[in-house]
Amino acid sequence: MGSGGKDLILDVVPLLDGRFCGAASGTDRFDDRSASFDPLVPEVLGNDGIIARPAKGEFGRISRMLELGAHGIMYPRCESAAEAKQVVNAAKFAPIGKRGFDGSNPDAEFCLTPMADYVRIANENTFVLIQIEDPEAVDRAEEIAAVDGVDAIMLGPGDLSVLSGIPGQLDHPTIVKAFEKIAQAAKNAGKNWASITLSLDHARQLRDMGAMLLFHSADIIMVKQGLERIQREFATLGFKPRTVR
Repeated sequence: MGSGGKDLILDVVPLLDGRFCGAASGTDRFDDRSASFDPLVPEVLGNDGIIARPAKGEFGRISRMLELGAHGIMYPRCESAAEAKQVVNAAKFAPIGKRGFDGSNPDAEFCLTPMADYVRIANENTFVLIQIEDPEAVDRAEEIAAVDGVDAIMLGPGDLSVLSGIPGQLDHPTIVKAFEKIAQAAKNAGKNWASITLSLDHARQLRDMGAMLLFHSADIIMVKQGLERIQREFATLGFKPRTVR
């Protein structure tokens, strides 16, 4: 759902052994995408973009994900500006990065898009989102956000809480301070920033702090909530949930 140039990502679709998220249009980065990038976008997403999430260090897979139709890369557990630059090198063509050229894939309409147009369109429309998820990376957020070719940075509060020795305490002062650091680093670099949202109030707070991309819930959580609702409804008829040992 897009509103005022902001994106709220609700659905996560497993594809190509990666983690893809359907993002509702609402930013120029997605809206200005050329039709050349549309062939593999599932119809369920309409004109929305697809963000692919490789594993940490899988730089070689990044260009392949883009060639198969992804519109952006969400790179996890980035630790430094040098690592962020490696992501950019894999995702962007020269002069921004060092991505290898192969125009025979869906993103170039199987050799139907002229090389110069393909390179230009890809660089203009490929979205690079860098996840910051450990204390050292939070301290380097300014350097990471400043890397040319990085479009946005994202705080991962879950992993950060574990690595900080406070697992699950997402309202802990350490996590709250990390959100502030990420927001300031993005602002200083003139970049956008993102995070997961824990509730409507949390989403409102992050929005007020300048977050432009919010990830809310997940398919498994929605299924869990639906099953819990059914349990509550049938409890009024005397049914009791079975205990699974």
